[in-house]
Amino acid sequence: MMEQPFGMDEAAFRAFYEGTRQSLWSYIIRSLRDTTRADDVFQESYVRFIQSSAGTLEPAQQRAYLFRTASNLLVDLYRKQKRLQPMSAEAEQMHTDSYDRSSHAMDVRHDVGKAFDQLTSQERSLLWLAYVEEYPHREIAGMLKVKEKSVKVLLFRAKRHLLQIAENIGLR
Repeated sequence: MMEQPFGMDEAAFRAFYEGTRQSLWSYIIRSLRDTTRADDVFQESYVRFIQSSAGTLEPAQQRAYLFRTASNLLVDLYRKQKRLQPMSAEAEQMHTDSYDRSSHAMDVRHDVGKAFDQLTSQERSLLWLAYVEEYPHREIAGMLKVKEKSVKVLLFRAKRHLLQIAENIGLR
């Protein structure tokens, strides 16, 4: 196979894609809660990866580059959405009330999802990257374009905010 301009041949890219697609999709869909927009961000993340020279990086750096790209796209999308249509408190309450409470386990899952939805995009990204993807603070800082020393403080605040939201909706 012929070497691609971005530093990976087709087989290497397929292996990279298979190794990252599930975790990247989970990260994006958890942040957006909208499959149509998540599809767009997911595809654009890989397109930008291919258009860059990231294929020449070490595997861990490639993965970090891909997640940083997705994070940047999510931030851009949230900024655009915030400018165009901020969610009113009334609409947010209607969204919150729309969850079906058919069983206790389902209630808890939905309540945690509602609490997570009320976090800012940065808080969701921080918590997801740190506790689900288990990235070190240094890599999270690079992905979210914040200082490495700030990550610990921002994570503490995000956890505290999530706990406060959880308490407000009756989770303990």
